[in-house]
Amino acid sequence: MFRNITIILAFIVTNALCSTPEHTEKLPPPCDNDIYCYGPLLHAVQMASVFPDSKTFVDMKLRHSPDTTWRMFNELMNRTENRPTSSSTRALIHWRKSFCSG
Repeated sequence: MFRNITIILAFIVTNALCSTPEHTEKLPPPCDNDIYCYGPLLHAVQMASVFPDSKTFVDMKLRHSPDTTWRMFNELMNRTENRPTSSSTRALIHWRKSFCSG
């Protein structure tokens, strides 16, 4: 009985500590790169399953400037009415040599 009460009290205290304002502050994003960390380009690559895992793409290096890469991506999105196919997304990544292995 005493053990059950101890477990319940520990749970209540832990919940109270974790809900204090210092623990609920919004944290900065783990990465601030809009190509590799978040955004429509990363989303398109992940949804197209260009790679067998989610890490390969984010480990690649840009072959072009970020502005050029965004321009090429936006052209792709315009051509496909914002619905790129897996093959068109692969073409952007591989055939246009936009990215290279880390």
